[in-house]
Order: sequence, then structure tokens, then C-alpha cells
Amino acid sequence: MTADSKRIGPPTPSPIRKVVYTAGTGMVTFTISQALDGLWNVPLAQQLVLSTVVGGITLLTQFLHDFEQRITRLELQQDENLRTLRLAIDSGFAAVSEASRFLNQVESSPLNTSALVNLVHAAGRMCATRPELILNLSHHEVDRVTTLLRSLGEGLEVFYDGEDREWLLGLARTARVSIEATSLATVDAGPSSFAGGLWMNDLGGRYLDLQRAATARGVRIRRIFVFDDFPGLDHGDFEQICELQHSSGVEMRTLNSKNVPPHLKNLIFDFVLFDGTVSYETTPATRMDPHGTPAILTTRLVLDPERIRGRSDRFQELWNVSEPVVHAPPAPSQHSGAPAHPLQGTRADVDETDSQAGSTSERPAKA
Repeated sequence: MTADSKRIGPPTPSPIRKVVYTAGTGMVTFTISQALDGLWNVPLAQQLVLSTVVGGITLLTQFLHDFEQRITRLELQQDENLRTLRLAIDSGFAAVSEASRFLNQVESSPLNTSALVNLVHAAGRMCATRPELILNLSHHEVDRVTTLLRSLGEGLEVFYDGEDREWLLGLARTARVSIEATSLATVDAGPSSFAGGLWMNDLGGRYLDLQRAATARGVRIRRIFVFDDFPGLDHGDFEQICELQHSSGVEMRTLNSKNVPPHLKNLIFDFVLFDGTVSYETTPATRMDPHGTPAILTTRLVLDPERIRGRSDRFQELWNVSEPVVHAPPAPSQHSGAPAHPLQGTRADVDETDSQAGSTSERPAKA
């Protein structure tokens, strides 16, 4: 609180009061000197001088007391002003320090500095007069991005309720080495075939476009289609899917669940490994309607290096026991020695495909 808002110390006597105190003291002194005149024989002149001296001392004492009070008030006011100034300076330096820490964190961040600065500039340009719904949406998106970055920087897993598409497309867009995926018919297919599944909807189309761009920059993409029962597969729909994958540079193989190694029987699920560092996985909900399209319950990103190595080893084992997809296969003859499934090659085909794999790419599966 400043001196302007509250007076510090006792009030200063007014000049009239000082004069009254001085005159009263002089008169009292003169009266006493008159009473003692008979004893000490004090002349009138000395009585007047004594009264004047005592009155002057009284007036000087009041002025000294008033001066001391003023000095005291001034010291208290200065102390209060200094405290207020110190608080203002500390607050200003705290704001500067926070801004400096923010700038240092932006500069030292491995992320693109211009992207972070643009985010702050965009937030600063947000007008307060915008509708409340727009502001609430902006707050929600900033909180969502903040939570994601914090989880990616500190956690081993990141979860999302439902089916996420931004993570999948973003990882496919930024992959630089490899994309390795398993694709289960129970997750990526439609109600009765692949026609109504992932690869025939908007997300699948965008995903394939990004994979095509990934193969162009040297990313190798491998996909394993895992089926519970080959005879139940709609070959026409699957061949169309294979054509889309092949045109995007994806190396494809098929795997009958009966041929899965015993130690991997209970460990097969949809996952996509990006550059051997991130695993994109989804958990399908239980199908209440056997003819309905599978729904995604949760999506997660696994970042733990140990678990990533385990998934990479599992994928390679499945790749080794799977069969290559023969592009545009001829219709099988009942009297020929063709493979049991028109999309399945022989082991010789597998070896030949492996030798020709080179730098082609594979399209990741939705988990």
C-alpha cells in the first residue's frame, strides 16, 4: 500500500495548535514567576524573558517533534515504495525469465523451430472477439497437441480412444526407412470380403497414396495378409486389393493362420512398424453382428525400444513362413500343379521374391 492511499504515522499538529501551546506555556511560566517573585525578588523584565524563553523552547520542541515525524513518515513511505518497486521489478524479470526459458526451449528443441514459432504466432493472433465455440475448440486442440507431445517425449505408449487417422497418415508421410505391417482379415476387411474394408475407403486411399510417395523416396514397405481360412476368401476383392498394393510398391505375402508357428499362435494382431522405432496398433471391438464392419476400440503408439524389437522379430518370423502374392495370377486348373490358393506362390516363388525385394515398399496395416 502506498503513502497516497494511507497516511503513515500520527497526524502533524496544525500551526494554530502550536501557537496555542507556545503561548500557554509562556503564560504558565509568567504566572509561576509572579508567584515566586515574593521569595526570590525576580524583576518583571526577567520574568518576561523567562516566559519568552520557555515559550520559544516549547515551539522549537514542537517543530523538532514534527520534523522527526515527517522524517519517520518519509522513511516508511520510501520503504513501502521500494517494496512496491521491488515487486514490480521481480514480476517483470519473472516474465522476462519465463519468456527467455520459452525461447531457449524452442531453440533447443529437436522439433522444427519455425513450426513451434508459427504455432505461438497463430495462438497470439487469435482474436478474443471470436465466438466462444471457436475459442473452446482452439483450447481443445492446443491441449490435445500438448498432451501428445508430452506423451511422445516422456511415455512409452500413447493411447487414443477410437480409430485415429492422423497418426497413421502422419507416420506414413514421415517414414524414411521402412514400413512393416500385418493385416488381419478380421480387422482390415469388410463384413464378408475386403470390398468394404480399409483399403476401399477414404482412409485406405489416402494411406496408399502416402505409401506410393514413400516408395518413391526409397522406403521399403512389406505387408503380410493373415487369413483364418483361405477358402472363405473372396478372390476377386482380394485381387483388387493386391493390385492397389502392387501399384504402390508394396511387397505382399499371405499367411494362413494354420501355418503360424506354435509360439506365435496367440501373438498375432494388427500392427505397423515405422522405421523400426514406432508401432502403430489398433484394438478391434467385439463384433456383435458377424456381417457388420469391424469397429476400432482404441489406437495406440508403442515407443518402448524393447517391445519394438520384439515386434520386429515377430514380423520377420511371420514373413519367413508366409507365401508371396503372385501378381495377376492365372485362374487355377483343377488338373494342373498350381498352388492350392490362386494368390499363393510356391516356396521357390518366395525365394525369388525375396531376392528381388530390393527397395520396394510395403503398406502398413491398421491396428
